[in-house]
Amino acid sequence: MQKDITSSVSFTDDEEELKEEFQRIINMQHFDALISDAFWYFICSKFKREEDKHKYEAHNEFLLDRMAANYVSYTLLEDPDISVKTKEKFFNAFYNHLSQAVYHCLKTAFPKNRNRIEKADTKRDLLNTFSELFTGMVIQSAKFSNWTEANKVGGQGIVGTMVAANKQKGKNAASEVTLADIRRKGPLKASRSRVTMRYSPLVERYLFTHKYETMNNVRGWKMLMT
Repeated sequence: MQKDITSSVSFTDDEEELKEEFQRIINMQHFDALISDAFWYFICSKFKREEDKHKYEAHNEFLLDRMAANYVSYTLLEDPDISVKTKEKFFNAFYNHLSQAVYHCLKTAFPKNRNRIEKADTKRDLLNTFSELFTGMVIQSAKFSNWTEANKVGGQGIVGTMVAANKQKGKNAASEVTLADIRRKGPLKASRSRVTMRYSPLVERYLFTHKYETMNNVRGWKMLMT
């Protein structure tokens, strides 16, 4: 799984050392723990019937607390063999790496439901869920077309999958919004909402749980999201 995620990230010929560092950071126990909790959180939140979801609320709260603690300690982890540049490359798209990892876990755990799991709607739901948890907003421009499918029946492999993904339109790729779309009058402009940015939900949960008095030192700011 870790190799699949690394293969989906772009590295230039001069960044071979960064690729090795990236592989090192992704193989740490922190990431394994976050994958495990994210896997069960997604199942309890999305795969259970609507009328049964209240049964898993306490379980989800526990998972979120543990994910918050692991994520914060993960970002603060110091390793002399991992450069700041590699950490930035990894954590800037962390929600995407985690979504891809959970996606592969779902396919492995539920082979009979692969038709549902491999749908674009499920992949988009994974990205929406974890981008909001780890950044504070649903990142509509997040892509899953570069996720590898090395274990897919037929031996399509990474290259084949990327070629196939590039041929598909609509939900299978990131939302394509141009400046002209944003400036024009119409439904898109009307759908803009005001979002308050401060901490991501998981980081705020961690700070609140550990009663950090300095958490109020960072003031929130508002921005219009399309």
